[in-house]
Amino acid sequence: MKRWLTKLVVFLLLGAVVNVAVAWGFAWKLNVYLVPVTGGSEIVAGVVGATPRHLWIVRRYILPASVKTNHERFFFVKRDMIDRILTHCPDHEWRLIVLLARYGGLRCPSELLALKWTDVNWEHDRLRIPSPKTEHHEGGASRTIPLFPELKPALLEAFGEAEEGSERVITRYRGSNANLRTQFNRIIRRAGYEPWPKLFQNLRSTRETELAEHFPLHVVTAWMSNSELVAAKHYLQLTDDHFIRAISGEAAQNAAQKLREPTRNAGKKHPAYDAEDEANAATVGNLQPASVHFRSGKVPEVGLEPTRPKRALDFESSASANSATPAKVETQYWHREWGCQLPMRTICGHLRSIAC
Repeated sequence: MKRWLTKLVVFLLLGAVVNVAVAWGFAWKLNVYLVPVTGGSEIVAGVVGATPRHLWIVRRYILPASVKTNHERFFFVKRDMIDRILTHCPDHEWRLIVLLARYGGLRCPSELLALKWTDVNWEHDRLRIPSPKTEHHEGGASRTIPLFPELKPALLEAFGEAEEGSERVITRYRGSNANLRTQFNRIIRRAGYEPWPKLFQNLRSTRETELAEHFPLHVVTAWMSNSELVAAKHYLQLTDDHFIRAISGEAAQNAAQKLREPTRNAGKKHPAYDAEDEANAATVGNLQPASVHFRSGKVPEVGLEPTRPKRALDFESSASANSATPAKVETQYWHREWGCQLPMRTICGHLRSIAC
């Protein structure tokens, strides 16, 4: 009986190991570790041979472990640190490696070693980055980034130092056993710093955080070849500079300035409307808007069509005259033209204005 139980336990353990291995194979083949938990199992389900057991293992063990982010391993590599590290680089290729990783956001070593001189567009200041990591995705074989001012001088220097007919930008470390991390650790220590966690990934993370401060996030993720979700979870950092700007009130000043802009421009007319008004005024001539005549209480004698001459009653003057005299009972006379009763003083004032 014990022998049968032993065989059963061994059989179950071997089955579990095989299932986990197969599930890891599917996950590695499809880069499931880059997919959020909500969609990873559906992608694996599209692979022929993925059983529900494999999907359960991927959902239960592989995906949750792959999407965790340890923010304590974030490190913002400041520009003054890079400037000092560059002075301790042994040659121009190492300076270019550091600059491409820090200011270009290139993945190291895959994208750095795949870069060719034909990928540099000197005329339009653009740099095409081959991306072996995402080449199996649609449109992920390469991306184009600006030839940032921090990169162009170093690329020109490396191009001048390159041998005639050289194809690759980085000619060293072509072997499979190349280890850039060890040499970079030595360079950092020579510069007087302690190596930070995730050496090259934090260089890329620092650059993406910088760019997100000045460009829309969809533009930054297109340059860095990742999604907004991945950038927010694994790359964008909270830095001391954010706290300094918040304490100094810079963020509040920018927000207040944006609120003042619509009020400041509210009284301004669009130049197109000004030109249109001038053209209409030149065409119409001496015609004035009807609102002007209504405000003045007078109707123009000549308009677009001939009108019968008419003189309007100046009600304001008559009203002021009435208010100036002491209140008393006056005889009312019927005015046939107006169809109402008026005091004689008002009728006489109107007749005097007509005679004048």
